Amino acid sequence: WQVVLAGMPYALGATSVIFGKHIDKIVGDKVKGIHTLPVLLGERASRTLNITLMILQYVFVILLIIGGYFTAVMLVVLLALRRFALVYRVYRQPKPAEPPAEYPEDGWPLWFVAFAFLHNRSFGLLFIVALLVDAILFRFVL
Repeated sequence: WQVVLAGMPYALGATSVIFGKHIDKIVGDKVKGIHTLPVLLGERASRTLNITLMILQYVFVILLIIGGYFTAVMLVVLLALRRFALVYRVYRQPKPAEPPAEYPEDGWPLWFVAFAFLHNRSFGLLFIVALLVDAILFRFVL
């Protein structure tokens, strides 16, 4: 179970990306009769839930540090909060009707998944690097 707990922050990030994609597909899924969780919850509640999943990534890391499972090295993931701030602002608003001028043409109509991935890439990279350093510290120093 310790490995499951240690992997939760990263797993929540991957889940947020998949969930973001399903938020983007709400209209099409409703038409097709596909009852994904975002279809059942609605867009606004789904956006809030996805933000909550991202926040839980940080909460799990901090709880695992407090519990002694990780060292304070893992706090490096907090550097991803800058990216999270952007994602949070995007998720607090409905999806725009048209892509913004600077949005990649091949990325539309995906919107929420792109921002969830942006956060996950930042958090995930920091998490994996910190996890490696943390493991080295536990093995050779502590």
